[in-house]
Amino acid sequence: MKKNIIIVLAISIILVGFGIYNYKTPTKNINKTTLAAKQNVNTNNIKQQPSTEKALTINSNIDLRIIYKTVDELYNDSNFVIEGKVINTKVFYQDFRIYTTATIQVINDFVGNVGINQEIKVIFRGGTLEGTLAKEMASKIYNKKFGNTSRAPLPNKTIQKINGLENIENGDNLILFLNDNSMNTPDEKYVLTGSYQGRFKIKDNTIELHDELDKAQNSLNKDSFIKYLNNLKK
Repeated sequence: MKKNIIIVLAISIILVGFGIYNYKTPTKNINKTTLAAKQNVNTNNIKQQPSTEKALTINSNIDLRIIYKTVDELYNDSNFVIEGKVINTKVFYQDFRIYTTATIQVINDFVGNVGINQEIKVIFRGGTLEGTLAKEMASKIYNKKFGNTSRAPLPNKTIQKINGLENIENGDNLILFLNDNSMNTPDEKYVLTGSYQGRFKIKDNTIELHDELDKAQNSLNKDSFIKYLNNLKK
């Protein structure tokens, strides 16, 4: 029996941040202590899959038009802030970009009156393709990079991560900073503020922070973050 082969390919794909970045909401009156911030750090680390799988992993960095260095800055540019649970996902790709469309049930409604228990859809950059779609995208990547698709076997999974963040999956608990996107896509009313910067995954009661925010805050727990958000709207 042939050994399973892990195919790990690091491709730096410079992508334009998904969303409406020229849109500015009026600055809200905030008299609270801001979370610390630091300069943007792009990571391009490859995490190999278990040896029992064949997978192509792509680590991509987005070239952002606006970099939010504090939660306050995200808040000031957002029409909606919610906590929600992912109840369904659909993964697709266009060209060399993977997207995850998530249906999210609202648990907490901090800003914008989205409505508790309402279900909204949000598109996230990155995701995991499996089966035929995984092979299809991998084949196109090989053809573009190497001029052929003969680098068999094609992977059973094609994974794209954006700026080192974990991808969105069913059951995830998220805090999201959002803007109104209904003028462009009425069926997908909400878009993340600042591309991936507007999403915070809660895992084991810890908030996952993107690199633009201070890594010293990576021990910030869910309760503290929610208390902070509740204070922002007062």
